[in-house]
Amino acid sequence: MLREAVAAGTKTGLHVSEIMDRGELVPGDIVVTVVADPVDHSDAANGFVLDGFPRPLVQAEALDDELCQRGLKLDPVLS
Repeated sequence: MLREAVAAGTKTGLHVSEIMDRGELVPGDIVVTVVADPVDHSDAANGFVLDGFPRPLVQAEALDDELCQRGLKLDPVLS
């Protein structure tokens, strides 16, 4: 998803590109934003699956906060 954001040339994608070009890890808050952005698109209107994300609890909490700001909430979660 990070590569897709870079390829799309979005503001976030350009920021991600700069970070990755320096060989650094993209901070968690930016990753959460990149992961949450596609839920605003029509192809996610009936739901979406996140595979391998979030991992640590802090990512899960940040994703929950980001989705709440968009008026969304997670329903089922599989571990």
